[in-house]
Amino acid sequence: MRTDLIFIKNKAAEIIDDINLLDNIKKIGISQFIETSYNIQKNAEKLCLSARLLPLKSGFSKAKQEIGKTMIKETGICVGMLNQKWIKITLPALLPKKETGGVEYIRDSLNVALNEYMKKHERELMKEPVIMIFHHIYSSVHKGRRYRDHDNIEINAVADVVTLNFLTDDNPNYCQHFQYTTLGETDHTEIYLIPTTDFSEWVSEFYEYDMEKQEGK
Repeated sequence: MRTDLIFIKNKAAEIIDDINLLDNIKKIGISQFIETSYNIQKNAEKLCLSARLLPLKSGFSKAKQEIGKTMIKETGICVGMLNQKWIKITLPALLPKKETGGVEYIRDSLNVALNEYMKKHERELMKEPVIMIFHHIYSSVHKGRRYRDHDNIEINAVADVVTLNFLTDDNPNYCQHFQYTTLGETDHTEIYLIPTTDFSEWVSEFYEYDMEKQEGK
């Protein structure tokens, strides 16, 4: 326990030091700003993952259950149905780039949220071929921001968690991926699980609508 507390304390101190450095943005160049920002993210991820383990070491019998509830509440992950027949998962953030890491935080939180959803609704695993759709939504407040190349977005770890909780197979012939990007009110990611036989219906009802909205932005 003592070692864990020291680690968390040190990471918190490093984050504060880097935040203070960013606060003097006029004195540092853009390259240092970017590097320091990534350091904050990296240390925050490590701090969070370590902090999650602390309650487990308290000896409290329901610690794991309470950690799960907190993870779902604080991350804001939503799981539900679209048109009462298609799974829709909303992550309140854009997925990270492959080289920046940080996917562990999202993956672990998502796994807890999907587990709880499956238990609550007593759903069976989907047996038919599906298309897993990733809708990357960027805040329109930053219109000039460059979109990430889909090939550089870390979707595999997230896709593995979705597959584990909802599907019977992750074979490419059984589960295909489809990605697209639009502007919206806030940065977030939407994931849909659509049976292959329903894909054309989803495209005409939602994808084409999303594309039409972009023309006016």
